[in-house]
Amino acid sequence: MYIFLEPGTNISRALQYCNSLMENPHKTIVILVTDLYEGRSYAAMYSSAKDIIESGAKLIILPALGIDAEPVYDRGAAEKMVALGANVAAITPGGLAKWIAQIIA
Repeated sequence: MYIFLEPGTNISRALQYCNSLMENPHKTIVILVTDLYEGRSYAAMYSSAKDIIESGAKLIILPALGIDAEPVYDRGAAEKMVALGANVAAITPGGLAKWIAQIIA
């Protein structure tokens, strides 16, 4: 298991890093916790996500929740990620395990 944390928003770089670590993409789940507001290039972010998805790995994106558990994220970017094949859900911790189980089943 690997964890990558970096200040600032460079989602593309984080996804590229994850992609570089994958040894068996068909048995890999990449979980990205983010507000999806890319501080660099949205095109690069989408390209990096597409690379992971097309490799056979599952990309799960958990958008940020605010203090009141209301979703706070770039909905347009989330829609684009879903169109690419990512699984995106703004979900509370209580529903997370069930949702992931549905994805990997």
